[in-house]
Amino acid sequence: MMLIYLLLLLLTTTISAHKPRHVTRNPPHQQPPHNALKLFTNSSSINIYNPLLGSALTISKSPNSPNNVTCTTSLSGGFSNTSTTDIFAIYGIYHLPRSNKIALAVITNSSLVVTNEMISAGSGSHVYKGGGIRRVTGLDLLEVPSSVVSKNSSNSQPGIFCADDVDQLRLLKKTFLSHELYFCESNCVDGSGGDVTHTLQRIFAENDNNVVAPEPDSRFHWNSQPSISLPSAFSTPVTSAFIGHFHLKSTTQILISRRSKHRAGVRFVMRGADKFGHCANFVESEQILIENGNGNGNGSR
Repeated sequence: MMLIYLLLLLLTTTISAHKPRHVTRNPPHQQPPHNALKLFTNSSSINIYNPLLGSALTISKSPNSPNNVTCTTSLSGGFSNTSTTDIFAIYGIYHLPRSNKIALAVITNSSLVVTNEMISAGSGSHVYKGGGIRRVTGLDLLEVPSSVVSKNSSNSQPGIFCADDVDQLRLLKKTFLSHELYFCESNCVDGSGGDVTHTLQRIFAENDNNVVAPEPDSRFHWNSQPSISLPSAFSTPVTSAFIGHFHLKSTTQILISRRSKHRAGVRFVMRGADKFGHCANFVESEQILIENGNGNGNGSR
């Protein structure tokens, strides 16, 4: 009996020694970095300054049609004399049908899940071109003011939403909370950030073909429609996914499971495939295995 107990104790010790030393999925949110987007609002527009590009984006309701917006970029030295709010990225623009008002969704908080050092090539090049993969932990909806106030409009007061619009905003926030959203922030001087909708295999294939900025994968680009009016330099692809990683003594393993935006829903409502071949609740899983370097910060895959 004692011999069996000792064998079980030895087996348990051996298994415990091979467990991952560190497992990370949902770290706490972090403050925006020093090169974060700067947001400033006034009575006629929302202004967002990109310190990497040295340019500003002005968003306002179009005077020609209350259902549309105008997004214009201009060179700017920043808002040094203006009180600004730091944000990580712009999610998109939503139209509120009842009051003809427009809401801008911005990512205000996020947590760093996968760093560039984990997935950088041995030469130190950044395959995701940004500051790593981040998880959205905070998202706010701001009203886009109109550049021209109509005297005949009964809903011209800023910040006043009708009951149906409040319900729609509540549903939007509920939808955001029901998904784990991920993105790559930009750390590049040309303003192009990483693209979490692509696998490393697709990124390397595009680099071999000398494609500088491949288009986001439409299957996993969840904010493609809300961000369609934004300039490419201010548009950040966001996807719904599960991302986790753990470290062993000599390797790091990263698991990314991207959820398709097509035919997503509960099983009792969404089944089969549509005429375009989109399957219900399709998920693309990617596993990245990295051999850790010998303390020099470089690794090989």
